[in-house]
Amino acid sequence: MYRIKYLLGIGSVIAAALYAGFGALSWTSTAVSDLDRLMPFLLCAVHSLVGILFLVSSYRSRKAELAHLRSVLRVLLRRQSSFTAEELATEANISLAEAHEYLLKATKNREILSVTRHEHLVMRAFPRHSMN
Repeated sequence: MYRIKYLLGIGSVIAAALYAGFGALSWTSTAVSDLDRLMPFLLCAVHSLVGILFLVSSYRSRKAELAHLRSVLRVLLRRQSSFTAEELATEANISLAEAHEYLLKATKNREILSVTRHEHLVMRAFPRHSMN
């Protein structure tokens, strides 16, 4: 969901930039009324505000999702010595591709996981201390 909010926020900010450009162009024209000169800037302000709200909401959603994944990861590591990406996906209610992506990022960012790949792209995660 955070990706959709992010894309909507980016689209709204781009629309705000376009309205600002239209406003600058209308400001130079002499055959335009005052209301027509101010309307693009008003639309720019509204789209900027909506875009910023979407981007902030996307950031908060992503942080909440990562915190949820970290807690599910800790629970899985306490429950069993190793687990697959499918088990992480079912426990966290995410897709298998997102579970693969999260496990790969967790191995790069942290020293607690070691991920091995088996046939058919089955990933198995181990706590790093159990690999010694």
